[in-house]
This record gives sequence, C-alpha cells and structure tokens, in this order.
Amino acid sequence: MPFFRRRFSLWRILAAFVLSVVVFLNVVVYLQAGKFTQFVDEAPYTPQQIEQLGGSARLKLALTGVDVAKSKNMRTPGVPFDTVSVESGAYTLRGWVMGSDTAKATVVIWHGHLSCKANMLDRAEALSGLGYRVAVFDFRGHGDSDGYNCTIGYTEADDIDAVDAWAQRAYPGQIFHMGSSMGGAALLRAAGTQLIKPAGIVVECPFGSMLEATQGRIRAMGLPTPVLAELLVFWGSVRGGFNAFAHKPSRYAAGVSVPTLLLWGAKDPRVTRSETEAIYKNLVGAKKMVVFEKSAHESYLNHHAAEWQTEMAAFLQNPQAVLETR
Repeated sequence: MPFFRRRFSLWRILAAFVLSVVVFLNVVVYLQAGKFTQFVDEAPYTPQQIEQLGGSARLKLALTGVDVAKSKNMRTPGVPFDTVSVESGAYTLRGWVMGSDTAKATVVIWHGHLSCKANMLDRAEALSGLGYRVAVFDFRGHGDSDGYNCTIGYTEADDIDAVDAWAQRAYPGQIFHMGSSMGGAALLRAAGTQLIKPAGIVVECPFGSMLEATQGRIRAMGLPTPVLAELLVFWGSVRGGFNAFAHKPSRYAAGVSVPTLLLWGAKDPRVTRSETEAIYKNLVGAKKMVVFEKSAHESYLNHHAAEWQTEMAAFLQNPQAVLETR
C-alpha cells in the first residue's frame, strides 16, 4: 500500500506541475496577445528592434512582455499636399492627399501593422509623379488617427469602406486602393465582402490567414511556432472580440471580383509563397501576380523601382488589359 500511495503522490505532483506550466503559458500568451493589438504612447522597443535582439533577450521579452508604441509619422510628403479627416465609426482617420485636380484617377494607399502613412510615402510620391491623385491614410490605432487598438486587418476593413465612400464623393473618376501587408489583408476583406467595389486593387505581401501571419511574426523573432501561434490567435480572438481563426484573406479573395494586382517578394520571411499563391488562386476577377526576386517584407521600390513603376503604371492605366482572367 505505501508503494501505491507514493506512486499516486508522484502522479499528483506531475499533474500539478503540468497544470502550472499550462496556466503560466496561457497567462503569458494572453498578455502578449494584447501587446501587438493594444498600443501605448511610448515604449522601450520597436518591433523591429525586438527582432534584432539576441535569442535569450527575445525569449526574456516573450516571457515578461513588452509594450508596443503607437506608430508615429516622422515625415510629411515632399510634394504639395492637403490634410484630410474621415470618420469611421467612433474613430477619426487622418490622411494626406497629393496630386492635381486634373489627375487621371485617385489611388488610396494603406499601410501595414505597426506602420503609418508616412512609411507609404515612397509609393505615394512615385504615383503622384506618374500623374495620379494619391491619398494615404492612417488606420485606426496608428499614426495620427484615433484609437490605440488594432485587429490586424479585420475591423480595419471598415476604415477602408469609410474612406472609399469619402473618395467616391470627393473626387471624380476612377478610385483604386493599394494596401501593404495588414493593409493588403484589410483590403482583401473590404473587397471580398463587398464593402467596396473600386476600379481595382493592388495588394502587397498580404498574409493568407491570421494564424499564418502569427506564425510569420514568431518566426521573425526566432521563437518556436507550434502551439504558441495557436494560443496567440485564440487569446487574440478573446481580447479582440472576433474569431481571429476565421480572419483569412485567402478566403476573402474568393469574393474579390474587381481587377487585382498581387505583389510579393521572394525573400519575404513572414509571408510564404504558398500563402500568396493561395490568395491568387482564389481571386475570381481579372488578376496578375508579380514576384520581386530581390525583395523581402518591404517596399518593392527598394530593389525593383523600375519594375514596380512599370507594373503599377500599366495596371492603373487599364487594369483589364494587363491582367489574366480566371
């Protein structure tokens, strides 16, 4: 009998240990899930700085948590521009508009997660130089726009809807939208759920699903993805008030009937080729996919300026003419 008692006690100790580890892991992940979706005014590190830290330092921050600062616009356009505001639900979105009143068409540009409209000015100024009116906006929770929360492209689709309605009223002619990373995901959701129906959309490096985006972020930090990614998405769903597992731009693509130019960098460490190809396959309208071989998760103007401008100019001039049909 004493032997069985000792054996039972060992099992109880082991079970208590495993339970403690599970509880601790979930508490840590719950806190971390809020860090990349709920921002503060000031923080000791940027996400880019965290990714550049050594493995042990990143692991420590992963366990203790680190606040993420709301992005800030550190520059303004180098060409004449107007500042505009658009209401999106409870949020005021703020943007810059550049280009003449006789522009060929209007292109609205959307940034990625933890970014801001200033980081899209290279695209905006290039398109303005091609003769287009360009509007760049901060999503809710980013840059100069209201709020401190983010849903990685889910509710941000409502911001695109609000600005699209404003642009349709404000400017004659065709309206195009362009989105990078999270901005691309939000754009696919907005177009795929029929919130907007512009003349065409340009989508740079969108993730295939929220789970895949989380896995990509974890890979960039040098941490193991199994289980951790699933837990982050689960607790992100709880904290964000929506089913993040169902947030799938690859699925939204099946509802996108407007002409779409899909851009991806072959060296992208966060968004895989399979994610990009799944999105492209599901697009139901006229479409074209361009791969920039020297680019990572970045502006394609860094390594492929001439090719990017050629593809953009051809698409904006006549989307149907340069795209493949399903």
